[in-house]
Amino acid sequence: MTIRTAAAIGVVVIAALQGSAGAAAQRTAGGTIAGVVVSADATPQPIPRAVVMLTGNGIRDNLSVVADEAGRFRFVDVAPGRYNVAVSKPAYLPTSFGAKRPGRPGTSIAITAGQQIEIQIPLSRGGVITGTVRDQFGQPAPGVQVSVSRADFLSGQTGILLFSDSLTTDDLGVYRAYGLMPDEYTVSAAYPRIVFGAGEMYALTRAEIDARIRELERRSTAAPGAAAASRQASSVPTDSTGADNPLGYAPTYYPGTTIAANALRIRVAAGEERNGVDIPLIPVRAARVSGVVNGGGAERRVQVNLMPTAGASQSILSLANLNGPRADGSFTFMNTTPGRYTLSARTLPEFQGGPIQFASMEITVDGADIDGLALGLRQAISVSGRLVFESETQKPPESPETIRVALVQARTPTDPDAMVFVSPNLGPAPAVGVRQNATFTIAAVLPGTYGLTAAKPGWTLRSAVVNGRDILDVPLVVNESSEDITGAVLTYSDKRSELAGTLTTASGQPASEFVVIVYPADRTMWRPGARRIRSMRPASDGAFSTADLPPGEYLIAAITDADANEWQQPSFLEQLVAASVKVTVADGQKVRQDLRIAR
Repeated sequence: MTIRTAAAIGVVVIAALQGSAGAAAQRTAGGTIAGVVVSADATPQPIPRAVVMLTGNGIRDNLSVVADEAGRFRFVDVAPGRYNVAVSKPAYLPTSFGAKRPGRPGTSIAITAGQQIEIQIPLSRGGVITGTVRDQFGQPAPGVQVSVSRADFLSGQTGILLFSDSLTTDDLGVYRAYGLMPDEYTVSAAYPRIVFGAGEMYALTRAEIDARIRELERRSTAAPGAAAASRQASSVPTDSTGADNPLGYAPTYYPGTTIAANALRIRVAAGEERNGVDIPLIPVRAARVSGVVNGGGAERRVQVNLMPTAGASQSILSLANLNGPRADGSFTFMNTTPGRYTLSARTLPEFQGGPIQFASMEITVDGADIDGLALGLRQAISVSGRLVFESETQKPPESPETIRVALVQARTPTDPDAMVFVSPNLGPAPAVGVRQNATFTIAAVLPGTYGLTAAKPGWTLRSAVVNGRDILDVPLVVNESSEDITGAVLTYSDKRSELAGTLTTASGQPASEFVVIVYPADRTMWRPGARRIRSMRPASDGAFSTADLPPGEYLIAAITDADANEWQQPSFLEQLVAASVKVTVADGQKVRQDLRIAR
């Protein structure tokens, strides 16, 4: 069989087929799924004591077994249906049966009554990045926080650096990150946050050090009274201009830069160990940032924050200590390293009662002190609306008070082509209960970019229309100039939609080694994490399905491999359009669309 594909992303040319569902398997006797876990080497060797997990076919609690010394495992009395088998072991990369690479989706196993299935699952060792962190004098730096992060996260637009684990250097300044997926990574290091209320650190230039030595020499020969006066005058470190000279440590990226964009990307393959990824900590001139919060009142408790906004370079920590706000509303951040920040303030009604007020501004710190900033508090906005239930088989709930409605921070796009800009949230709005008349009000919504959650068992939240837009598809953006929002409508339905089919080769054989992507025809809904974008790995019999797609027009494509950080990006989906099949899903409709790979 010849498969026509787009070379860059492995798009498979498919044809829509008219077909019907296969006969349901009879539930008479259980089958057996057995196999062996082996290494992913050229000559596979058994891997003992790996954890093997069986999921699918309505299993409430995942079934797991531990492979024996020969890497063997067995699941018996398995009811007919479709199952996934996943394997994990420390220092190895978790994988699923049928996955082309670690981290990729696996192939479901279709088993019939009494069937005996034997499988083999290769397990790869994770990658390793290790090195030494040194201070500005070239000495090993123990107790330093190190982050090994996927390089893709650096293009996120919230300034939040995502990482799964935080490492600490040992007594020799050494760190070791293991079990890494094959990918590109950046490595950064920073001293832990200075304890609240701690004093400032100071740096002296070489000329200043020489001047201090000469001063000490002069004191030793001066009269007692003159020496005392000299000591008093020299009690505070100053630079050549007479100004205080505080020192801070900015997060430093390998090979030695405080700018995230200049970080060197380190590519790690499965089982590869990258040694010598050493990081020199870089001291920088730190600044004081001070100002006053107006409008809170002495009787209100106010929280002031200084959060990085210039990308991931400042995201691990800000070496800033807050003094205040005091009774007059004044505040001071010490030890603030260079970078772009969002300075914000908000009242805390959970302690004092009353509505939430807030203020924020963007500032750039370059090592010089910033004084005289003024934050004028204003009222946070509210979002109110009602719930609507479109029922086909059951009555609308008589007590909607059990439903909790919450605005949640929208997922950050990591692609420059992403169509939604996600701004930093100043703070979450608490979830609220629905009133007996099915209305709700979310008070104190601060600037940010939001989605919405409001789960009700037995019902599907089909839409959440706010200001004419469904924020389940396009996030709600709240900024400093936003006004109160009324008339939001949350629509629930008890109808269950389903899109199912089979993917076969040109000769009619199951094509379980491919991945089926379903995505909306409307390009405005293309964004990472969108509820209308799904991926499915066909089972061993070629069957695929996905439930509860919102009504609308969709495109279906088959690709040879799938990385969630790629196939959810608009630029990637655009390449699929020409090789996709269009299908329409109505509310509550079960749609079948069989696909065949064209020659």
